[in-house]
Amino acid sequence: MKEYYLFTFDSTHYAIRAQKLLAGLSIVTMPTLRQISASCGISVRIQPNQREEAVRRMEEAGEGWHLYHIFQDGKDISYRLWAESKP
Repeated sequence: MKEYYLFTFDSTHYAIRAQKLLAGLSIVTMPTLRQISASCGISVRIQPNQREEAVRRMEEAGEGWHLYHIFQDGKDISYRLWAESKP
């Protein structure tokens, strides 16, 4: 079973900005999972051990993001909203 966190964004602009903000962390840019949302279509995946640092950086940057906790077992995916930016 895979476990990871996935940032989704309200716009492509926010997704590109997040890639810069999260530089130095082990991130993977990927399409947004269909099960979650039809947001801008670009997401950033992070490992569980980097969640706190990633959230700290994103909170300093402002709004426009949602963070999901993902569990993937083969093709089966379960998720829950973990955090989101505050307006």
